[in-house]
Amino acid sequence: YGTRITKSNNVEGEYPVYGGGDITFYTDSFNRKDALIISRFGMSKKCVRFVKGEFFLNDSGLSVMPSDNNQLSEGYLYYLIHSLQDFIYSTARGSGQKNIQMDEFLNIEILLPNISEQIRIEKNLRIAEQQKQNIQSSSDSLLQDLSDFRKEILNRAFRGELTEQDIADGTGQELLASIQLEREQQEARTKRKKKTELAPVEAGEEPYGLPEN
Repeated sequence: YGTRITKSNNVEGEYPVYGGGDITFYTDSFNRKDALIISRFGMSKKCVRFVKGEFFLNDSGLSVMPSDNNQLSEGYLYYLIHSLQDFIYSTARGSGQKNIQMDEFLNIEILLPNISEQIRIEKNLRIAEQQKQNIQSSSDSLLQDLSDFRKEILNRAFRGELTEQDIADGTGQELLASIQLEREQQEARTKRKKKTELAPVEAGEEPYGLPEN
């Protein structure tokens, strides 16, 4: 488990403090380095993460590591635990703040192939993860390019640069102003028409008598 630390009695420093979620604040010492951590208290659906570098783990989280690297690869363990994240979250209890149930967590059964197979699986998963990141990066770049292209097309269309222009047609700004003016004139004509189309009140149809004074 991590070590209890509170922001009120903390000495601020360069090391991030993790517990049940993301970084909460920074402190001047660390108690973990390159570790797989799992939330204990105040759990969210993202309750498993691998934190690179030196950091401080408070008592809202726990870290998991192989007891024997010849039997269990740390990389394989990370991918395995991460794949169980939804199940681990489902073991949490609490109406408001969800806390992990350690007895259920410790009884999770895992598949443990031999160490060479673990390393092979880990390698393949790392390659797949990198490919996914490359695809995501390419997709984001393509979407940005399409957005920029659309803006440029609209800008050129508005400036009248996409087709040959007749001087009499005017610019895009002038066309927009002309459309706006015509719309306002049409609205004014509609209002005048409604006023003139009101039928006169015939004698004897007045709902109330008009006062003489």
